Amino acid sequence: MVLGLGVAVITTGATLLALDGRCSNTRKKPTDTTTKSECGQIYDIPPALGGAFTAIGGGLFVVSGVLLTVDEVRVAGKRGHQVMAGVTLRF
Repeated sequence: MVLGLGVAVITTGATLLALDGRCSNTRKKPTDTTTKSECGQIYDIPPALGGAFTAIGGGLFVVSGVLLTVDEVRVAGKRGHQVMAGVTLRF
């Protein structure tokens, strides 16, 4: 669950960084010839905000990955034998 949350927060941060300084209507950077009606509003997102989201998401992702790895190593010796069965159907 935390792994997925980390990915979501990384995605949010990357999106904020990508949208900064772009037009709300076209999602492109405004040029000298871009009019206000073509562009709409210009997203003014502080780069620190996008960076913070990306860093926090990366931290959540790494920590949850380490916790999953440690848990798998810890449980590996205590695991019983597994039996797998398969069924094939033909029509």
